[in-house]
This record gives sequence, structure tokens and C-alpha cells, in this order.
Amino acid sequence: MTPEHVYIADRHGMIGARSYGSTEFSTVTQADYDAPLETRATTDGRLQIGVELRVVDDQDRDLGYGEPGELLVRGPEQFVGYFDPRHDEGSFLPGGWFRTGDIGRLDERGYVTITDRKKDIIIRGGENISSMEVENILLTHPSVAEAAVVATPDERFGERVCAYVVPNPGAEVTLEALFRHCVAGGHAKHMAPERLELIDELPRTPTGKVRKHELRARLRQAPRT
Repeated sequence: MTPEHVYIADRHGMIGARSYGSTEFSTVTQADYDAPLETRATTDGRLQIGVELRVVDDQDRDLGYGEPGELLVRGPEQFVGYFDPRHDEGSFLPGGWFRTGDIGRLDERGYVTITDRKKDIIIRGGENISSMEVENILLTHPSVAEAAVVATPDERFGERVCAYVVPNPGAEVTLEALFRHCVAGGHAKHMAPERLELIDELPRTPTGKVRKHELRARLRQAPRT
């Protein structure tokens, strides 16, 4: 659920809120329906009772409030391991901490915000860019129905931002328009897409997740647009 979904629900008289979990740990956080609208729209809820969470850097050092890093979790609903034990290698730290592979931050109030999957972070000239944050920006453009953001290789910066966009029916979407939209919203220029791929439908898993590895593979095969 994106922030815009919560705002839309609010405009229609419904209370929307976000929560966070995964197949390995179904309910890490719970939605806080009593929180202010901005909190419900821009965070992924508070930790469930009994759940512990750490935010760490690439060296597994704990980070402070508000600092983005990989989320490590443990608690009573956590799975005990994968059917194939080889998949457990690298998935756990001593003490039973599970590597979620998600990037997020924890604030002083105890709210968790997921910003991306670790493997989906775009590194442009040494700057980390959250693909999820860029997607949320693009989805506020009136001509954009769906958007998925991935890294495209670049000789100068290492990676640049590429946006796959499904336009709304009859709408025209251009790279220039998306760039202006991002900058007009107060976002840094390096977060704006530098490559645009228009697509009729985003490839998804049976559970609805976008298959970003397929989109990255297409970039290696398709001519630049």
C-alpha cells in the first residue's frame, strides 16, 4: 500500500493504515488506526507486542533513530527456517535475528517505515536512491497508473534511475514531464528518472509483487528510449 492509497481512503471517509510483514514473519508491525493521517500514510505501523527489531548498516552495526538500514527481526511468529537448509545460510545472525532484506528506519515514536528492498536500492554516483520512494512520487502524477523503478547501468555514475510506467488510458507520459514532476515536488534531481520505458502491464508474481528482476533483464535487451 502506498501513501496515496491511504489518502484516497481518507478522502472517501475510510480509515486506512499500513502494516509490515513477510512470508517468513507475517506480522512484524500492526496498523495504527488511531494515529494521525500523515502517520498512517507515511509509516508502516508499530511493532507487534513481543517483536524485536534492529536497524543495521552493511557491517551489521546498529543505527540510530531515523537512519535507514537493513531490518533484522525476531519474535514469536517468526519462521524457524527454510525447507532447504542451504537457504538459511546468511539469513540469520547469532541470537536468532532474521535478515529481512528490507531497508527501513525506526523513529523515536516506535513507528517503522520501509523504504526499499536491499537488492532494489539504486546507487548513482555513490548516492543511495530508494526505488520505492521514487515510485511513490511517480504515482502522484495524474498520467501514471502504475510505476516500477529499477537501476539501469551507467558508465559514468554506475547506475541511473529507470522508470517503467503504465500510463492511464489516453494519457501521454514523457521523461521530461516525470522529471519536472519530481523536482516540483521538492525532491532531489538525482532521484528523478533518467530513462523511461512505457509498458502495458507490469510483470507480477501470483501475490502481486512486481518482478523487478524481469524488468532489469529487459533493460539489457531493449534499446534505450
